[in-house]
Order: sequence, then C-alpha cells, then structure tokens
Amino acid sequence: MRARHSLYLFTIPALLVIGLFFVHPIILTFDMSLTNFKGIGEAKEVGWRNYERIFGRDRYLREIWLTLWYTVIVVSALTVTGLFFAAMLHRLPLIRNFSRAALYTPAMMSFVVVGYVWQFLYSPLNGGINVALRDLGLGGWEQNWLGDPALALYSVAFTQVWMFTGFTCAIFLAGFAGIPEEINEAGRLEGASS
Repeated sequence: MRARHSLYLFTIPALLVIGLFFVHPIILTFDMSLTNFKGIGEAKEVGWRNYERIFGRDRYLREIWLTLWYTVIVVSALTVTGLFFAAMLHRLPLIRNFSRAALYTPAMMSFVVVGYVWQFLYSPLNGGINVALRDLGLGGWEQNWLGDPALALYSVAFTQVWMFTGFTCAIFLAGFAGIPEEINEAGRLEGASS
C-alpha cells in the first residue's frame, strides 16, 4: 500500500506542469473568448456572442467538416500504411534496419524542409510530379496539386502520411515484437501464415 502512495507522489510534479502549462492557459483562453478583448485596452464581457458569430457562419461549418475529413483521411491512411510496412518488416528481418531508417527519416525532418520539398514536387509548372508525368507521356494528368481546391486537401494529406508513416510503423513493429514467439509458432503450425 505504501508503494502505491509513493507512485502517486511521483505523478504530482507532472500533474503540476500539465496544469500550469496546458490546463491553465486553456481556461484563460476560454475566459478571454467571452470578452471583446483586442490585445490592448480594457476587455468588456460579451458573453456567448463571439461563439454565436463563429458558429453562425457557413464557412466555419465547412472548415470544421474539412478538418474532420482531413483527420479521417490521414489517420486511416497512416494506420493502413504503418500496419502494412510493419507487417512486411516483421516478416523480412534482413531489410528491417535499413527500411526502418528509410521509413523513419521523413519524421525526423523539419516541417519547413518537408514543406519546401513538397512545394517543389507539387509545383504546377516544373514540379517533380508534373515533370515525371510529362516524361512518362502522361502530360494530360498534370495538375495544379495545391492550387486546385479538389486536390489540395488530398495533396497535403499525402504529404503528412508520407512524413509520419515511419512513426506509425515503429509503433506497430513494437507491438509485433511484444507478441510471444509461441503464438507465432502456433499460428504457423495451424496454417495461419499460409
């Protein structure tokens, strides 16, 4: 019982940091959102009027929908690609270390670097993707990847999936490593891998 109490004592500093740097600013921001504060001067209470104005706009609801759709696309694609590559690497130990490094490298890159690389690749005139399509004789498939509203969301989602697939793969590989070998062997004997 005493060990349990000491474990709770160890969590107190972490809870204080979380409360001070995360929860407290959220509460202050919410409180400030109920005023007409402009950054300087006095703040006057306006109640829920700011929220009524935001939620009353059609554009805001469309942006919420696009954000939810983007989240569904990215999370689904990251789960599928991460699980696929983790399953492949789990079965192919010879290439595991190289492939892990190759998959995880984009996650180690700065967002600014990734942004510039993909901005170059998506460029409508001489971007890498459109040049490759032209060289393959598929010039009719050239697109303004980031300028076309129908493609921009998917182009940015693809970039994020490319960047974080290695991270998701590492999580799934750790899960696969935690499976006891007896279960894998029993599965092979039962014909699960065939």
